[in-house]
Amino acid sequence: MSIEHLLVAIFLLIFGCAKKEKPTEPAISGRLVVRSTPAGAQIVVDGRGTGKVTPDSIEISAGRHLVKVYLLGYKSDSSEVNITGGKRAELNFELVPVELYGSLFVESFPPGARIIVDYQPLGISTPDTIELPAGAHILTLELENFTMNHPVNIDLFADSLLSLSVELQPVKSVLVEYFGNVSCQGCELSARFLHAIHLYFGKSVSLVSYHTRFPSPIDPFYTYNPADNQARVNFYSVGSLPSVFVDGSPVADPTDSALVANEITRRLGALAELGFVGAIYLEQESLNFHLDIYGYGNFDGNIYAVLVEDSVHFDTPPGTNGETEFFASMRRLVDLGTLSLIRGQHIEKTSSFPFAGSSLDKFSIIVFAQKSSKEVIQSASFK
Repeated sequence: MSIEHLLVAIFLLIFGCAKKEKPTEPAISGRLVVRSTPAGAQIVVDGRGTGKVTPDSIEISAGRHLVKVYLLGYKSDSSEVNITGGKRAELNFELVPVELYGSLFVESFPPGARIIVDYQPLGISTPDTIELPAGAHILTLELENFTMNHPVNIDLFADSLLSLSVELQPVKSVLVEYFGNVSCQGCELSARFLHAIHLYFGKSVSLVSYHTRFPSPIDPFYTYNPADNQARVNFYSVGSLPSVFVDGSPVADPTDSALVANEITRRLGALAELGFVGAIYLEQESLNFHLDIYGYGNFDGNIYAVLVEDSVHFDTPPGTNGETEFFASMRRLVDLGTLSLIRGQHIEKTSSFPFAGSSLDKFSIIVFAQKSSKEVIQSASFK
């Protein structure tokens, strides 16, 4: 999507209105009903899983399509179908059971990936051994904050063991750090468009909002934790508001949504040199966080974990700029220490945050890796 489309989406998210235009004509399509005996087979159209199982119907574009069904324990089957716009078509498959089986051992870097065979989640994770019908299968793995470049086609022989090792790739996430104050003129609009950008990019952007002691030293977000707020202000030598940093680099005009969006898009093109796997658990009045860090390049720098409150609402503005909605507000920041990591290496870190009397659903933990040059090379958000 172009930056122009992105800016339109941001505008709509901020202001909630749009110019009425002539409705777009719907694409010409038909409906396909797919059944199988036995039922419960995964429906795949033109090599893409539909997420549906037989018997079910799907809306499909007019033209010729290849439909394939998969059910563990049975041979997969396929058929071509010609869809006419506005018409209904049907396919019925009689699946043949498989009597010969083999074994598949799957491991991954990182481990803990969900194993999916023939588009069917098996409820197990890597590393593990699976007994499967002999023949051809499609293997995919899923792990939060990681991606598999492409599914793996495997051919399993009867009464044999096939071992497979898959390296998952970390998904790049850009860290956006915002500095504001409840009495800063211009901060309210800047915070709103940053929230809109965050919603638009989803997990590809990690947002943290810090508050300063100027112009109002009684800013409630600053006074809640002045030490961590001030430490980050000092780290970047923040002297004016609003201020925005994208992966550790200052944005020249933090009130320019196009400039911020362009910088985020540019940074998303960088290779992810680290991958993060995190787990959050409560223990009495403490929120504990376990972090696994996986190297995909060489890194020397610091790892930080930030507890943020996703959204805070005030009935009455706490400052003079009229702002009542606040997002991704920093509550605690922990420096997990200096880290030297090489490709293929795995290191674990733990941290703990005081936590009582609140719902965990309202909070996230943001993790990021930052070099001494201030460049942030990777971030991730965990709930």
